[in-house]
This record gives sequence, structure tokens and C-alpha cells, in this order.
Amino acid sequence: MFGINQFLILVEDELKQLFLRKRALFTIILYAGTMFLVFWAVGKSKDLLANMLYNLQIDESHKIALRQSVQMLKMPEDLIAKAPILNYPLPLLVYFFISLTSIPFIIPMISCDMISQDLSQGTQRFLLFRVSRFSYYWSKAFAHLILYILVQFLLLALLAGFCLVYMKDVLSFSFILDGLLLTLRLIPIIIVFLAFIQMISSNVASPIKSLILSNLGLLLMMILLMIQPELSIFYQPLWSGLMSFDSTLIFKSTSLFLLWSSFFWGLSYAFFWYKKL
Repeated sequence: MFGINQFLILVEDELKQLFLRKRALFTIILYAGTMFLVFWAVGKSKDLLANMLYNLQIDESHKIALRQSVQMLKMPEDLIAKAPILNYPLPLLVYFFISLTSIPFIIPMISCDMISQDLSQGTQRFLLFRVSRFSYYWSKAFAHLILYILVQFLLLALLAGFCLVYMKDVLSFSFILDGLLLTLRLIPIIIVFLAFIQMISSNVASPIKSLILSNLGLLLMMILLMIQPELSIFYQPLWSGLMSFDSTLIFKSTSLFLLWSSFFWGLSYAFFWYKKL
């Protein structure tokens, strides 16, 4: 039987285990370190542009263009017209696009053993005699989802701290609000890849095999993108919809990502539910 207390206890236990796993900690630290290095490079490029502005003999029109780059407040108008999300401050765009491109690789590294580890150690049979299959399965998904959202908010806080030191003119209440909204846009991406990885992990009894199959699955999705694009979770209109300011496009992309997630989780949970212990 499902019980909310049982579910919450399992979520808490899974989160504790996640923060104790060396591979998960290493991946998160590597992710945050890469993000910080890019932020630092952006800050240094600002200083280089500033030096160019004051040391080179250039006409006023070029000075204006360089000042705009140094301020890092807006992107060129022609790019804004094509992709309104580029109207965000550059540091937020760096945060968003690194997150967007990293999530498909971060999640398999951390979550590949979310169920396969219990299968390999033989503890799943023991656990399922004491808790419901529903609580066991969905507590795993919920705990990992909390972890990834928490990591994104911590990276956003890191970005805010970086801007406080290096780019005070950029940091404002609207900057923080925009950062929170961009982080929310990432959640459908996190959910769909988490569902995909859990589908594989729940049917493979080895964490290493699960990691290999997860990456092979993502590779097949990329190949499918070239053959039948609309059947791949990497389908470009899905991703570009999340980068739009059009609420209709955002809703459509989010809905399609959630449909993909429902397919992966539904298929996975059906096999898990009817699987013999």
C-alpha cells in the first residue's frame, strides 16, 4: 500500500545516498567547475574588451559597439529579432546554454544506477517486501528530480555571486528573476532525460551496463534526429520552444516534453509493476 510517510522516507534516504556517491559528487563538482571557468572566461573577456576600448585608436561608432559588449547587457538587435531569449543578459545566457547542453550528459552519469544498483546488490527484493512498488519506484524519480533542480539553483546562486564580484552593473532583482525563470524552463528537459534513464536503469542489473546503454540510447536518439526528427527528444522545435517568449510555444514544447516523459515512465513502470521478484 502507498503511504505518504513511506514515500517521503524513501525520498530522504535516496537523497542521502546520492550525496554520498562518489560518482554523483564528482559529476556535480565537475559541472559546477566547468560553469565557473566559463563565467571566469566571460569576466576576463570583459576586461580585455575594456582594455581594447581605452587603448586602441578607433572611431566613435566602434567605441559604442565595444561599450555594449563590455556592459554585457544586451545582444545585437538582429539576433534578438530572431531569438527573443537573447535579450537576456549574457551571463544568464551562458548559464542557460551550458545547462541545456550539459543536462543530457549529466543525468546518465548520476542516475544510471538509480535502480540497477539495487538490482545488482540484490536489495530490491528485500525492499519491495517492506514498501510498495509505487513508493519505491517514484521516490527514486522524485529524489533525483529534486537533486537536479537543486543543483541548477545552486549554479544560479554561483552565477549571482560571480556577477556581484565581477559585473555589479548586471546584477539586479530582474536579473535574479530572469535566472529563476530560465531555470524553470530547464525542468522539462531534466524530466524527460530522467524518465529515459530510469526506464533503462530499472531493466538492467548492472550500473555500468546501465550507463553504457543510457549513452547508447541518447546516441540512437541523435541518429533518429537525422532520420525522423519529430520522433527524437532532440527535435529542434521542442528545444527552441523553451527559448521563446511566446507563451503558446513554451506551453507546446513543455507539453511535448512531458508527453515524452510519460511515455518513458509509463513503459518503464509497466514493466517494473509486472516484473516478478
